[in-house]
Amino acid sequence: MPRHDVFLHLEQDLTVLLRSIVTRLRVLETQGKQLLMASAEMKAALQKIDVATDNIAADLVRLKDNIKPGMTDAEVAEVQAILDSAASKLEGVAASTEDPV
Repeated sequence: MPRHDVFLHLEQDLTVLLRSIVTRLRVLETQGKQLLMASAEMKAALQKIDVATDNIAADLVRLKDNIKPGMTDAEVAEVQAILDSAASKLEGVAASTEDPV
């Protein structure tokens, strides 16, 4: 095989190889972008969970602050309402079929 043909063949092989590498890099770039978007979605979901659990915790702190000796029936009813609300929120989380706890 003449030397010129060897270099031409080598150049063609390298071109095919480089195109394959560029294609793979583009696939990896796309996958990386998808992972970043998924990461952002997970962070957003975790933020929502954080806010929701903070709200439940705040309800329970208010409850604790309201419990005292000699409570009136109205005060007991108010504390019971807070308890019922917190329990309902927690039951809703536990009953989730999408994300069971």
